[in-house]
Amino acid sequence: MGKWFLGWVLLFFVGGCLCLEADSYCQQSDSSIDLPARPLVHLDAQDLSKQLGLDSSEPHPVLVWPDSQNRLLRFAAKTSEQAPKLHVGQGWSTVRFDGIDDALELDLPSTRLSSGSLWLVIAAHRNAGDFRGFFATNAPGQRDYVSGINIDMGPGPSLQWDTINVEGRGFSGMQNLSSKSVKFGTLQILEVRLDLDQKQIVLSVNGQQTGKRTWNGEPISTDHWTLGARFYTNGPGDQQVRGHSPCDIAEWMVFDRILSSDESQELYKRLSRKHQKLAEVLPQQLKSAADSDALVKFENPPDLQMLQSGFDVHRLPLDLTNVNNVLYRQDGVLVTLGYNGDIHLLRDTDGDGLEDQAKVFYKNQGSLRGPIGMVLTRPDDPRGFGVFVSSKGKVSLLLDRDRDDACDEEVVVAQGWEEIPQNVDAVGLAMGPDGSLYFGLGAANYANAYLVDDQGNSKFDLKSDRGTIQKVSSDFSKRETLCTGVRFPIGIAFGPEGELFCTDQEGATWLANGNPLDELLHIQPHKHYGFPPRHPKYNPGV
Repeated sequence: MGKWFLGWVLLFFVGGCLCLEADSYCQQSDSSIDLPARPLVHLDAQDLSKQLGLDSSEPHPVLVWPDSQNRLLRFAAKTSEQAPKLHVGQGWSTVRFDGIDDALELDLPSTRLSSGSLWLVIAAHRNAGDFRGFFATNAPGQRDYVSGINIDMGPGPSLQWDTINVEGRGFSGMQNLSSKSVKFGTLQILEVRLDLDQKQIVLSVNGQQTGKRTWNGEPISTDHWTLGARFYTNGPGDQQVRGHSPCDIAEWMVFDRILSSDESQELYKRLSRKHQKLAEVLPQQLKSAADSDALVKFENPPDLQMLQSGFDVHRLPLDLTNVNNVLYRQDGVLVTLGYNGDIHLLRDTDGDGLEDQAKVFYKNQGSLRGPIGMVLTRPDDPRGFGVFVSSKGKVSLLLDRDRDDACDEEVVVAQGWEEIPQNVDAVGLAMGPDGSLYFGLGAANYANAYLVDDQGNSKFDLKSDRGTIQKVSSDFSKRETLCTGVRFPIGIAFGPEGELFCTDQEGATWLANGNPLDELLHIQPHKHYGFPPRHPKYNPGV
């Protein structure tokens, strides 16, 4: 139990002193059920309604939600506008969060959780995407998924509740632990087991295990708790409450040990009986949210549907892996590049207009990492036929000197920049009229464009190679920066008038003024294209 145990004993002792004056604060309400152990935290909407003396009335703002076991533990809203509402009916109670700004918070300094079982009786209303959260903990000034734990509905929007992401310290990265898909507005009982012995996080929904993930066993900070939302900031700035979730929470419990299988099953049955009436009324109350049906898949869909008229689509009778670049050679041979680094030459052998034969031109043995740009040598190149490829850490020329359609040699055209953690690095590739090459280098950190550290200091350098389009002379002797301010210029090409263009992937995602759509940019020397834009402190020189 560690630090959690110390913090709990101190709070409980003070609570015991208060019982001399207000004895009812230390008694469980008659809405409680027998529990397998004393929870560290226990919020119960039925208990709350009895504390307030409500039976069936208008929704009541919940500025404070005291713990059912220890009234000194109080989740609180920052303002009345951010307070969820207590709804009470005949035999049921629930606390409803609006998904806009409702959230309850609790500070428990210097506490952590090393093992335990987390229980949540909840009905999600809808999912607009962007990691809408139900619950989170974090260390002071740190993100929930880095220092504590969070439970959310994942990155994408959905018409049904089909994603439960449980993420935190020692088990980072989004991972869906739900194998179920349920209608919004229906009551679900979640159990998250923090199993230190097995080094895993296990999710059960309605008494059935649905998924698990590995955990390195690092203790989870519980200095700060958030209910109805999450607590993080990915870019620069203070960590804060965000990712509010529209949901009903009827009960929330945290135990500091793993419950046995028998204990979990018995607790699930008791919670189901206790909240049976709520489970019956919620679908009617939240009918608009619960009515969404899953999308129906189109029967026998085409391989590719063109939305613009004037195109015919035909699938080639070939299976190639992860092709991301295609170019026609002057003799009509189709050249393909895959993410795995393999290059194929495709031919039409029966004259029907569809390539049906693929020959390996270059088999990647680990030299190319994350290739995503390709351009061909000119037909009269004295070196032979060749394929230029931009990949992680370099631009290469794969040469076929004897023109037998097999690569003989790799020539490194450009390298020497600082790599980034992502799988792609050098992207896009085009050849100018004079034989010079143009390629992009992705931004240093697309989620933190100004490279602001935890102390608020920016390490962004406009003179860096990152976030630029580079120009390499035709003899490969000189490399220079053509422009700055691009994010990931995946597609680069010259127009018929000799002008250079690029498509910049995802525009200015993660920036406060960001346009998340792809951009088509007309590239001109020495221009800055806005990623990141001018900032009086971090990027004043553009």
